[in-house]
Amino acid sequence: MTRRYCPACWADAPATATRCPNCGKPLDDGETDLVLRYATALRHREPTRACLACGMLAELGDLRAVPPLLALVESRPQAYEVLVAAAESLAALQDARAVPVLQALLEDTEAVIPARLAALRALTRFGGEAARAALAWARTCDRPSLQTEALALDLGDSLPFD
Repeated sequence: MTRRYCPACWADAPATATRCPNCGKPLDDGETDLVLRYATALRHREPTRACLACGMLAELGDLRAVPPLLALVESRPQAYEVLVAAAESLAALQDARAVPVLQALLEDTEAVIPARLAALRALTRFGGEAARAALAWARTCDRPSLQTEALALDLGDSLPFD
């Protein structure tokens, strides 16, 4: 069941609610669709709210969410948990446009390790050449945590290779 969040206070609300149970403001302004609303929230100043927006975009499954998620990853926000959430959402949406952006995040030596690990996991969820290339790169990189994760992910035929 799809969750909703109030655009004013970000309180959790049932999917069928029309007003926020916390602040009483309308949950739907009648003009802005949920994808646009959550895409706008990706830049929320509070990282937990941006992470919630990432999750909601993945849950909606609408590919219009891919470009704003890609832009978020490319901007490398300082809050690593937002990068992790964006990578996970891109993996869930399974749009090929995400592969080069996730590969760049994986290989970015300035990015924090949790974000790079999320990119590796996301790329393996794509399967095929994206997974093979990501695992090959990670197995030979200079970061032990990425090498270990690549080995753990590459256990036999458990990955969806073509």
